[in-house]
Amino acid sequence: MDLMGLNRNEIRDLKRVIENYHILQINNFVGYDYLYDEEQDIVDEIMGSSYNPDEHTPYIEQYYKLGMLRSSNSEDAINDVDWRVMERFLSSEGRIIPLTTHEIDVLNSIKSSTYSHIKNLSDKASHSMDLILIEQDRQARGNMTADRLRVELTREFAARKNISDITRNLAEKANSYQTDWERIARTELARSETQGALAGIRREHGDDPKVYVHVNDGACTKCVRAYLTSGAGSRPKVFSLKELEANGSNSGRKLSEYLPVVPPQHPNCYCSIRHFDADYVWSDEEKKFNFPKEYKRKIHRRSRVKITIGNKNFEV
Repeated sequence: MDLMGLNRNEIRDLKRVIENYHILQINNFVGYDYLYDEEQDIVDEIMGSSYNPDEHTPYIEQYYKLGMLRSSNSEDAINDVDWRVMERFLSSEGRIIPLTTHEIDVLNSIKSSTYSHIKNLSDKASHSMDLILIEQDRQARGNMTADRLRVELTREFAARKNISDITRNLAEKANSYQTDWERIARTELARSETQGALAGIRREHGDDPKVYVHVNDGACTKCVRAYLTSGAGSRPKVFSLKELEANGSNSGRKLSEYLPVVPPQHPNCYCSIRHFDADYVWSDEEKKFNFPKEYKRKIHRRSRVKITIGNKNFEV
């Protein structure tokens, strides 16, 4: 983004653009109903008269229900669905996946957390831009006489020789906030998908099932150490769900104090939680758990909702 040559009014316009961007992201990720009336007006104006918020399922809810699907169906079956088809289902038809009162409470808690993260980032960006303008004002006026200052004030920022310094600082901040935003988005979507998976696991296996964490290839040493028995690619450790939940969050802990927790273990963590069946057998060759050959699956304890995504059938 080329910010060179912006004047004071243009910088303020840019500030409003950034604020509106975060309002749109709250709408997209958390939901229209989390916005204040004046923020909803901004969304309506930007999106146009054809926009209907009731036709869009917020991303946090989409990923929660994606987690439920993953917990109840094979990973290969889920991955075989074209993502555009899956996204279309989760955005609209995904409403047919019913949630219990407890699951709705969990989902709303994630939404509230995500709202706070996005709002805090927006406030931080706005405050930092104010500081940039104040600092540039101070530097530009520091050695001016009263008469010179009055002349300078009539020119605004368009006449200032240090406009390149202002725009350079804004560009640096913009890149920083984009990185922060991407981290928030990835982490909160991963958290939502994990909690959706836990909802599906609990539906099938009760409140304290055995679980393990699938650690992706190339994962960080923190996750390898926390969730695997003997380094990268080794057999995952098995936990009770309540054990992981009791460890809370690693937020605020020193790296040396990290504990195995319900993923995400840290920002940008992609690890996923899965149910562990007592009949599983670990395959060193395939690097995954399998049921033994000739295994007969136990009868499910509850009836499931059958859904169709594209041309494939699933249960949840």
